[in-house]
Amino acid sequence: MVITCPNCGSTFNLPESRVDSEARARCSVCGHIFQLRQGMPGATDNHFISTQPAAEGPIRDLLSEVHDSPAGQEKAPEPSAPSHKPPQVKKGGKGKIIILLVLILAILGGAGYYFLFSESGPSGKEAVSERDKARQVEKISIIRRRQYLKENQHLGKIIVIDGMVANKGDKPKNFIKLEAALLDPQGNVLMSKQFFCGPELKQAQLETMGEVEMEKWLTNETEVFKLNTNVRKDDQVPFMVVFYRPPAELLESAEGYSYRLTVVDAPDAEGGAK
Repeated sequence: MVITCPNCGSTFNLPESRVDSEARARCSVCGHIFQLRQGMPGATDNHFISTQPAAEGPIRDLLSEVHDSPAGQEKAPEPSAPSHKPPQVKKGGKGKIIILLVLILAILGGAGYYFLFSESGPSGKEAVSERDKARQVEKISIIRRRQYLKENQHLGKIIVIDGMVANKGDKPKNFIKLEAALLDPQGNVLMSKQFFCGPELKQAQLETMGEVEMEKWLTNETEVFKLNTNVRKDDQVPFMVVFYRPPAELLESAEGYSYRLTVVDAPDAEGGAK
């Protein structure tokens, strides 16, 4: 059934079951309320012509507008009001999120277990190595050592500690490492260094080389591999460590200073001659 608004001329489709002779309608375009009448001039069986608003009768909201062109083609519906409902989660999305969280927790738990209990964790192989270090280093002896001041033309006074280590065990050793520490009169550590045995400098080099040059030589990998690998029983390896810019109070103390040397690592050489 086609209804025409007398105020703005808009036309609408309305189900016939909702139309009677006493009904009123509200135009969804201009809001005008008017009485429905059939049989008016220009009306047909399927076309109601409106009159002025009447005081009584039910009001019908006209929601399905059509063009009032001669062809009677329908207009596009008015856009509906925005919905205030919260966005709906796609079916299965929540489940996927839960599965992803479970997988992440499982990965983290596995990594924690590996770190704590595998051979590479501190309670695994590394922890065992820490316990074995005492056995590995106990056969390394520092058989000769000395400590002295040297005047360097670039750096002033430097402290040098050198000597020899010997393998007294039956197993060959690789990469014997020492730690040297300078102590104040109360035994507190003022400076310390860890270093591999092997490289050493001549006295003339200690006097003339700069810090970078000396450190480059004392950490030379070629010298370390040549002198500090497959160290068999009773073999000896030289060592040298240099402390640059020692504290002035240490050098000027009437009581002087002391030092400490410690063997910190001496891994067994795999496949070495015994």
